[in-house]
Amino acid sequence: MRRSGDLVKGWEPTFKHTITATPEIVSELKKCEGVTVSESDNGKIEISVTGRVDGGLEKLITEAISKTECKGFAETVTKYRIEVKDQLSPAEQGQTFSVPRLISEIQGELEFADTDLFMEFHDWSLLSHSAKMGEGEFAICETGRSFEIDLDGNRVTYPCVGRSW
Repeated sequence: MRRSGDLVKGWEPTFKHTITATPEIVSELKKCEGVTVSESDNGKIEISVTGRVDGGLEKLITEAISKTECKGFAETVTKYRIEVKDQLSPAEQGQTFSVPRLISEIQGELEFADTDLFMEFHDWSLLSHSAKMGEGEFAICETGRSFEIDLDGNRVTYPCVGRSW
């Protein structure tokens, strides 16, 4: 009996798929990191993966199971990915992003910024600036139905529904 990727109640979804497997296949699947194998009495096993099933893990499982089970497994993985896409963070989905590095213009050249560079070429110190922000820089205004955060003139308003604070 094959099941679609079921979602476990809680924070992380779990992929589950049932196949018929030999002891050799079970042994190979148990070697795959992140894969849980549950055996039943009727010669079937349930393959479980918590969270994301990435392409590398899918390939390892596909190589371990019989060729007749591969198509059904691939269809179930595809369906699972669609079902849980909104439940996984971008990092859990395997997405990467670039973080720009801070640079500074030093003697007409752009240089990657580091502490020593700033101390040597710039007359700036955190100690020269107050840690306390004034009313024009930061303010929180609370009403009976909402509160508003103002940071340098940019405002965000949140309704106070079911307040827990």
